[in-house]
Amino acid sequence: MFMTARSAACGDDGFTINGLVLGQDAELAQYFRSSVIGGPGAFAMDISDAKDAGEFMTRKLVRDLLASAPADAPRFRIE
Repeated sequence: MFMTARSAACGDDGFTINGLVLGQDAELAQYFRSSVIGGPGAFAMDISDAKDAGEFMTRKLVRDLLASAPADAPRFRIE
């Protein structure tokens, strides 16, 4: 069976790959969801306008960090 680096990392190594999809290309968004992201709690966020990229990168980073925090870590709401 052929195993990609993505499936190897997300499977045995326990890594999670998340992504930001820039643009309004439904085909690209579907590609990210089926072939790029992977692992526990993986997600892709769609950004329709490049001017919003900074805000979405911040949201993605916060979401990534919260997902990797221990279950008993304090939780804070970030607006």
